[in-house]
Amino acid sequence: MKEKEMITFLETLEDGDWEVSVSAAWTVKDVVAHLVGWTEVDVGSLENIDSLETFFSRRKDFDIDEYNAQVVEKYSPIPPQELLGIWNELLKRRAQLLAEIPREKISQDKILNKYLLQGGNDRHTQYHYEQILSFCMQR
Repeated sequence: MKEKEMITFLETLEDGDWEVSVSAAWTVKDVVAHLVGWTEVDVGSLENIDSLETFFSRRKDFDIDEYNAQVVEKYSPIPPQELLGIWNELLKRRAQLLAEIPREKISQDKILNKYLLQGGNDRHTQYHYEQILSFCMQR
């Protein structure tokens, strides 16, 4: 599933749906914050493609769970529709960078290649779409 399709689906949710728990730790809004946070990583990685080894998400001490918790906390005060707007802007920036940077350069990086060129982001988005859909349907 493409992120834009996910956003279209999320725009149909009612206010109360955003606070539905979809796991022991996260609500729908938390999952979206997580997706926004990883789109930020995509953009930052592309913007720093010539020095990826120094980018924060590539450091040996990078903690994925800590990062996820930080982005959920960062976006918790932001209303859902505004959060979707932020995600849309990040997706536009990522698309712009993907159009500007030669595909060969992106494919040289194993992580960028997996997520940006080989459908990893689509699979990640699909996983969370199904997670959200199953819990929203139970309401």
